[in-house]
This record gives sequence, structure tokens and C-alpha cells, in this order.
Amino acid sequence: YNGSPRVQGFMRVKPDRLENLRGKEKTLEYTLFGTSSWSGSLADDNESASIVDGYSFDSPQRTTTSQDRLLRDQNLIAELKSLYDHTCQVCGYRLQSGAETGYSEVHHIKPLGEPHSGPDVPENMLVCCPNHHADFDNGMLSVDPETYAISHAYDDSVSGTQLTLRGDHQIRSAFLKYHNDTVVA
Repeated sequence: YNGSPRVQGFMRVKPDRLENLRGKEKTLEYTLFGTSSWSGSLADDNESASIVDGYSFDSPQRTTTSQDRLLRDQNLIAELKSLYDHTCQVCGYRLQSGAETGYSEVHHIKPLGEPHSGPDVPENMLVCCPNHHADFDNGMLSVDPETYAISHAYDDSVSGTQLTLRGDHQIRSAFLKYHNDTVVA
């Protein structure tokens, strides 16, 4: 501020004066204008809330749920990710999750859950980056069952390229056909 009480039309306020301006509502907006865009609780006596700059940040509510979950073969998934060194079979990109480790996801071409009931086998799995995993799930990606040519609904950088396959990882064409006919269609 170079000693000036005004910068670009705004007046500089000392910290102790700022606390007085906030008043009991703990927000300048409420003190100056009588309203606040913050809808959170400002109760000082709530032990689960922390107050930062006059705003109260309550902990989110919790609920207990029960869910049925398919158990995937985590050893098989780890082996497949290792085989491809966490490199996406669609785009060839490898995400880092640490200095020496990569991050990838495994997509089941014919989905495991109902109504698809796909198997948890390597012939039904692809190693993908998170974006291409989501694109498969949303029907934005298809792979020709015979040539492994990739078609992408909006990304021309992967459309027309080939799915990367290692010699010891085969994809069953029936799963690709199912994906193309059921998920993409």
C-alpha cells in the first residue's frame, strides 16, 4: 500500500478495525449490506464446525448404507495393469501417481453388472486412462472386433488408431461386438 490508505479506490482497514466491522454476524457482507450469500451455519458453539474468516464450515452429514458389490479379481487386475505398465491401450498415455508408480483403470468391455453379466477375465478387460475408461462406459468409444480399429465419438486423435495389445493378452471379439451393439448403440 506504500502508506496510502486507498488502493484503486478501496480503503485499507487495519485488522483490529476489521474485527469490529464484522460485528456479531462475523461477516462483512452481512454487517455492511444486511445479507449474506453464504448459507452455512455460523454458530460458534457447534464443535463440529470450524470458523475461518467468519465463515462456518460444518462437517457434512453422514448416513449408513448397505450395498451389493461385485468382487473383481484384484490380482488379475494388478497383473494386467503391470503388463501394460499402467499405459492406456487406447491413447498410449501413462498417468503418474508417484515418482515411480503409474495410475490406470481396468475397463470390462462387457460390463460385469446386470443386465450385462460380463465375465471377470482378461479377454474382457482393457487397461485405460480414466478419461477413456469413462468414454467406454458412456458409449463414446468402440473397437472393431476384427481389426481393433478405434472409433471415438468426439476425439479425432484416437479415432482410426489401433488398440494396443501385448502378445500375451487377447481380447475376445464377442465382447467387443457386445459393447458396440449394446453400450455404443
